[in-house]
Amino acid sequence: GPASLQAVWKRNDEDYPYPNNITNSNPSSSVVSGCNTYIYSSELKFYLEESDNGNTYICVVTEGNNERSRKMFTIEVISTVTLVLLFSMSNGKCDETRPFSIRTD
Repeated sequence: GPASLQAVWKRNDEDYPYPNNITNSNPSSSVVSGCNTYIYSSELKFYLEESDNGNTYICVVTEGNNERSRKMFTIEVISTVTLVLLFSMSNGKCDETRPFSIRTD
């Protein structure tokens, strides 16, 4: 894509409220068949909580005010009623691990 593309993260169609959880790379460029090609990456990293169940996270790629593409990820926290919960000790803190799945649309 062109050098002016930007990636923006949303949660359930609202701006993602924690910008420190987002890492965007600087575009790298190469020439392919005589065309300038730019490659970007954007990463959203956060601790998954049970309250995230059903949330859809959306990476929207824009050029100026025009949306170029979007990729959606929906979180589903799987029921733990019949599952064994895993616990780990880290820095004196007990963390409960719950299974989850991610559905891409």
